[in-house]
Amino acid sequence: MRNQGVSVVGPWLLSLLLLGLASPAFAASPPPSDAGLRGLLRKFGKLEEPPDFEAEWRFKRLDLEDPYRVIVQAALERPEPAHAIAKLRERYALNAAAARALLLGQLVALPPGDPFATLTPEQVRRALDSYVEAAREAPGSLAVLTAILTLPQSYLLPAQEYEARFLEALNAAPAPVESALQLSRLGEGLGGWNVSLAALAVSRQPEALPRALEALGLGESSGESTLFYFAAFQTLRARQDGDFPTALAERLLRNLLMREQPALAVELARQLPATAREGLLAGRWSVQDARYRYSSNRGERVEEQTPGDLRPGLAAALLHGGDTRAAADWFAHAAPAPSGLRKRGEDCSPEVHHALLSVLLKPEPEKPEPGADPFPLLVADARCSRVLTYPWNVLLAQALQSRYPEEVRSHLSDAVEAEREDPDPVPLRTHLSFLDGARATFEAAGKARLARLESALAALPKQPGDSTPAAEPDPLAARIRELLAAPSASPFTEHPLAKAPRNKAALRWRPIQSGFQPPLGFRPLRAERSGERILLLALSQRLDPAGEVSGGGYWLLDSRDGGKTWGSILYTGLRQYRPYELAKKSSLPMLDGDTLRLEASVRELEEKSITFPPLGLKTKREKKNLFLQASLPELPEGLRRGWAAGPRRGALPHRPGRRGHRCRWRLRRGGSPPARARRPTRRGEPRGPAAAGLPRQSEGRGGRPEGPAGGPARRGGRPGALAAAEGHHAGVPLRRDLP
Repeated sequence: MRNQGVSVVGPWLLSLLLLGLASPAFAASPPPSDAGLRGLLRKFGKLEEPPDFEAEWRFKRLDLEDPYRVIVQAALERPEPAHAIAKLRERYALNAAAARALLLGQLVALPPGDPFATLTPEQVRRALDSYVEAAREAPGSLAVLTAILTLPQSYLLPAQEYEARFLEALNAAPAPVESALQLSRLGEGLGGWNVSLAALAVSRQPEALPRALEALGLGESSGESTLFYFAAFQTLRARQDGDFPTALAERLLRNLLMREQPALAVELARQLPATAREGLLAGRWSVQDARYRYSSNRGERVEEQTPGDLRPGLAAALLHGGDTRAAADWFAHAAPAPSGLRKRGEDCSPEVHHALLSVLLKPEPEKPEPGADPFPLLVADARCSRVLTYPWNVLLAQALQSRYPEEVRSHLSDAVEAEREDPDPVPLRTHLSFLDGARATFEAAGKARLARLESALAALPKQPGDSTPAAEPDPLAARIRELLAAPSASPFTEHPLAKAPRNKAALRWRPIQSGFQPPLGFRPLRAERSGERILLLALSQRLDPAGEVSGGGYWLLDSRDGGKTWGSILYTGLRQYRPYELAKKSSLPMLDGDTLRLEASVRELEEKSITFPPLGLKTKREKKNLFLQASLPELPEGLRRGWAAGPRRGALPHRPGRRGHRCRWRLRRGGSPPARARRPTRRGEPRGPAAAGLPRQSEGRGGRPEGPAGGPARRGGRPGALAAAEGHHAGVPLRRDLP
């Protein structure tokens, strides 16, 4: 009997283990009960202002209402899970299990009362699991599938995992191709998913191409949409079963010029029928551009606008290919040169394009004398922030290289470096057979483009006097290199958490989660209270580079009146993921007398893994169960000034206002981070006062950090951080326009 029992229980335990490994988020944290959901829904009733529904415009493109709005409205009516589930069932024709899973996914992905929450990969995975479960219960539900595609911070998951789970949900639909076509209407801004879905539909069902073009529209301009239009044009021309696709040809021509494919653009232009060519020469456009706009009160939306003049771009492509006569013909038909674009904050490259073509395509009698100074072109390019792309940069090099070879060298070097960068990831790439031929053509054209740029760079002449005589060896060069290579000094030292002292400080401070008002621009991580005094550990991008990859630098704020005002604000010099991430919850008190102790773990970000959107971020190293320690008197004077003082004139209170609420309520949804996210430069570390201010391992006497040569660490901070910190701690209130 015992053997029988083992044979029955063993597989059950194995199945449970496999389920936990397959879905670690659910294994670690089971779905909340009705009481847990009720507690989350009640938080909506305590909000000071309703949230912005930034993904709502995408749902509206499918004639759907944003599920988050349905949930918020239901919670305000009656904060009961059954009521919210009933509303979701009614709105989207779901069964009870699907509605509950959709509700759970929304509440995990968009926590009520904490719209700025930085989700963990486990939370994102849990929300995704809930959505996939809802898709199984309601096969083909566009509301559920759209919720997956607009899942916040989905880039925290490996791309292959996210794509596989989405395909699992899509393939559960009765007609996956029809669902993919509908979802391709969601528009840009989702990391290229709209194009990938259209291409997936045609890859599975080639006869769906006309419907895919209609769903995607002819207003897209991304690299993947250009691939799709190219493959579609080639397919339709090969069939020869209808009229010439004039509108598609114009869109493709515009995109090829924009995406630095001049040779393919010229080849396409030569296939145009006479009527289509005459229409373009006359400036009669048959397509509109899709422009994505965002505003705080209307969310994101798509507007159509008249496209720019493509004739100068085609003239440049023809000139680059050696057909000067055709280039002059197209440029002669172009609209007059625009002016004042830079002053209006618009793209000023058309001004430079006209100026450059005016010089290169002048008739022989009007051409400048050999050796004439092309300085006006150099000025025009510099005023426009050097935005010229291929082939414009090669044409500019031809005009400038005789007089300004070093400027040209800089231009072409930047172009070669950009050309060698890894391409952006493409969703579902291995499933898009429809694009394989077009992708091979584009990759071959890219290699030819790189070869042309490298050839132009190698052919640059040397100016007389470029070579400088060899200088005497610098006696300080070795010491300077040694100092630059050494880690920056920091007052913090790293220790194992197990060796943290346990004393009476833990009795004086107790963790709190509410009852205080942080200044704008500071996102609370953890807070502790002792009487009327509150210590707040917060993230802020005020002194560190702004973006979506990191929350910025860590600050410690001190209030002596229960969190109403903050008399002292300490910039720690630590930055998130560089290499530490400070704990949000800890039993180790932050302050013990003059000693600052912060529980932390090492999660050093791998710079090379950063993409925009940041998909599949990786870490160089990870280490848990640590704490960082620093003595307040050893902190740089500017960073700790005013730390021991109580509230005083100039201390910053929390004054909620409309702008403040907008900042607190900003919800970013979808697979892509906001447009303000910036790629760190490949030529150096990201700029910011804490770019090198990282703690070191404990070494030297008494655990005191050592300097580069083994001596005491420097006490001075960097000028930018020091000056900013001194301004705060001298009683100057923080600005109201914190990012």
